Amino acid sequence: MTYLMFIVCLLVFYGFLGLCLCVYPEDGVVWLVFCFVLGSFMLGVIGVSFVALMLFIVYVGGMMVVFAYSVAVTSEVGVKVGRWVRKVVSFCFGVVAFCFGFYVVGGLSFLFRVGLLFDGSVSSDFDGVSLFYSDGAFCLLICGWGLFLVLFVVLELVRGGFRGALRAV
Repeated sequence: MTYLMFIVCLLVFYGFLGLCLCVYPEDGVVWLVFCFVLGSFMLGVIGVSFVALMLFIVYVGGMMVVFAYSVAVTSEVGVKVGRWVRKVVSFCFGVVAFCFGFYVVGGLSFLFRVGLLFDGSVSSDFDGVSLFYSDGAFCLLICGWGLFLVLFVVLELVRGGFRGALRAV
């Protein structure tokens, strides 16, 4: 389990590095989703699969709409020169990082130990389902309202140069 978490953490680090190095919003969305999927996988391996599933559904279902709209509004028409250079450098860095991680964990022997992660026991976070329908319903409603407000804030900030929320009066 330690080796698997090390590899996933290494991939998350690589994803955040790619997110920091990207210039265009389209690439940023892809790197952010890559990091989030790996983060949800890490939560699932730890044993809180319900929390990982709920976070994944909320993120993909809600925030991807905001990202897609932001990319559609801010995308520039034109040739993007030099993207292949960054992709080649990023790929080479990824290969080196993967080889280093592969060397650290000791080759293919860790693949046979991964099967010991899932012992068939039921996770205790499935008890949280009942909380969404009883005590947690109000909190879920407040969080949904907050996400709805964040949607409008992001949309107004993106439209800033076109008589949006940040215009000069």
